Amino acid sequence: MKSTRTAAVCLSVAMVVILLASLTGCQSSAQDDMQQQAELALISLSNGAAAFAPYSEVPVTLSPAVETYRVAADLSNLTNKDRFDFSPEAQKLLGKNGFVVAPSSHREFFSVYEINRYETIPNFVTTDAMLHNYHL
Repeated sequence: MKSTRTAAVCLSVAMVVILLASLTGCQSSAQDDMQQQAELALISLSNGAAAFAPYSEVPVTLSPAVETYRVAADLSNLTNKDRFDFSPEAQKLLGKNGFVVAPSSHREFFSVYEINRYETIPNFVTTDAMLHNYHL
């Protein structure tokens, strides 16, 4: 009975070692790069340097070329306003500012973006959404 138990333990240990060896051989170079960056950040932190999220600036050679727009006060130049239920105050703010922020029952940005994708409603992506995703 004891030898059967010992053999089962040895077999289990061997299977775990084989599984771990096979998984480590499947890492991609992107995963290696991410692991190296994480290790460098930990080394920097252990040396007392504050390197939470290192950033390397990427040169951009594009020039923005979007025509300015103005939302009509009566919202007459909005093509999909009938897809939304704006309160009178929200309509007034949308006409005045060109955008409006209204309460929602959604707890996360991505659920609204996903619904909009299926409904073919354009998203206005703001920096707070990007920062929130980075935080997550």
